[in-house]
Amino acid sequence: MRTQRHIGCRAATLEYRPHGPTGREGEVTILTEGELEALRLVDVEGMTQEEAAAALGVSRKTVWSDIKAARCKLVQAILSGHAIRIRPDTDPQEGE
Repeated sequence: MRTQRHIGCRAATLEYRPHGPTGREGEVTILTEGELEALRLVDVEGMTQEEAAAALGVSRKTVWSDIKAARCKLVQAILSGHAIRIRPDTDPQEGE
Protein backbone atom coordinates (compact mmCIF):
# COMPACT_ATOMS: atom_id res chain seq x y z
CA MET A 1 0.00 0.00 0.00
CA ARG A 2 1.20 3.49 -0.82
CA THR A 3 2.06 6.04 1.85
CA GLN A 4 -0.93 8.27 2.64
CA ARG A 5 -0.45 11.75 1.15
CA HIS A 6 -1.89 15.02 2.41
CA ILE A 7 -3.90 16.23 -0.59
CA GLY A 8 -4.38 20.01 -0.50
CA CYS A 9 -6.46 20.40 -3.67
CA ARG A 10 -8.80 17.92 -5.33
CA ALA A 11 -9.54 17.88 -9.05
CA ALA A 12 -12.91 19.31 -10.07
CA THR A 13 -13.33 16.53 -12.64
CA LEU A 14 -12.14 12.96 -12.15
CA GLU A 15 -12.07 11.88 -15.79
CA TYR A 16 -10.93 13.52 -19.01
CA ARG A 17 -11.65 12.10 -22.45
CA PRO A 18 -10.18 13.10 -25.78
CA HIS A 19 -12.46 14.83 -28.25
CA GLY A 20 -12.83 13.27 -31.66
CA PRO A 21 -11.41 10.03 -33.01
CA THR A 22 -8.81 8.37 -30.81
CA GLY A 23 -6.15 5.75 -31.29
CA ARG A 24 -7.55 3.27 -28.76
CA GLU A 25 -11.20 3.78 -27.98
CA GLY A 26 -12.07 2.92 -24.39
CA GLU A 27 -8.50 2.82 -23.04
CA VAL A 28 -8.04 4.62 -19.70
CA THR A 29 -4.87 5.85 -18.02
CA ILE A 30 -5.07 5.99 -14.22
CA LEU A 31 -3.49 8.96 -12.43
CA THR A 32 -3.58 8.89 -8.63
CA GLU A 33 -4.50 11.91 -6.53
CA GLY A 34 -1.00 11.77 -5.02
CA GLU A 35 0.64 11.94 -8.44
CA LEU A 36 -1.61 14.83 -9.46
CA GLU A 37 -0.96 16.70 -6.21
CA ALA A 38 2.81 16.28 -6.60
CA LEU A 39 2.57 17.74 -10.12
CA ARG A 40 0.42 20.62 -8.90
CA LEU A 41 2.74 21.53 -6.06
CA VAL A 42 5.92 21.44 -8.16
CA ASP A 43 4.72 22.49 -11.63
CA VAL A 44 1.88 24.88 -10.76
CA GLU A 45 2.72 26.20 -7.28
CA GLY A 46 6.47 26.30 -8.03
CA MET A 47 7.54 24.38 -4.91
CA THR A 48 10.80 22.49 -4.78
CA GLN A 49 10.54 18.72 -4.45
CA GLU A 50 11.64 19.09 -0.83
CA GLU A 51 8.86 21.61 -0.12
CA ALA A 52 6.30 19.43 -1.90
CA ALA A 53 7.45 16.40 0.09
CA ALA A 54 6.90 18.28 3.35
CA ALA A 55 3.43 19.42 2.22
CA LEU A 56 2.47 15.89 1.17
CA GLY A 57 4.01 14.23 4.24
CA VAL A 58 6.25 11.92 2.21
CA SER A 59 9.94 11.74 1.25
CA ARG A 60 11.50 13.78 -1.56
CA LYS A 61 12.20 10.51 -3.39
CA THR A 62 8.49 9.65 -3.25
CA VAL A 63 7.61 13.06 -4.73
CA TRP A 64 10.19 12.54 -7.49
CA SER A 65 8.74 9.07 -8.24
CA ASP A 66 5.16 10.42 -8.31
CA ILE A 67 6.10 13.29 -10.64
CA LYS A 68 8.04 11.03 -12.99
CA ALA A 69 5.20 8.48 -13.14
CA ALA A 70 2.51 11.15 -13.62
CA ARG A 71 4.34 12.94 -16.42
CA CYS A 72 4.94 9.66 -18.25
CA LYS A 73 1.30 8.59 -17.87
CA LEU A 74 -0.02 11.97 -19.08
CA VAL A 75 2.18 12.08 -22.17
CA GLN A 76 1.38 8.49 -23.09
CA ALA A 77 -2.36 9.12 -22.65
CA ILE A 78 -2.26 12.22 -24.83
CA LEU A 79 -0.22 10.55 -27.57
CA SER A 80 -2.37 7.39 -27.54
CA GLY A 81 -5.75 9.12 -27.23
CA HIS A 82 -6.59 7.49 -23.89
CA ALA A 83 -8.98 8.91 -21.33
CA ILE A 84 -7.35 10.02 -18.06
CA ARG A 85 -9.01 8.99 -14.79
CA ILE A 86 -8.01 10.33 -11.37
CA ARG A 87 -8.33 7.92 -8.45
CA PRO A 88 -7.59 8.16 -4.74
CA ASP A 89 -4.25 6.62 -3.74
CA THR A 90 -6.11 4.13 -1.53
CA ASP A 91 -8.48 2.93 -4.29
CA PRO A 92 -8.30 -0.90 -4.53
CA GLN A 93 -8.57 -0.69 -8.35
CA GLU A 94 -5.54 1.62 -8.57
CA GLY A 95 -3.46 -0.84 -10.54
CA GLU A 96 -5.85 -1.10 -13.49
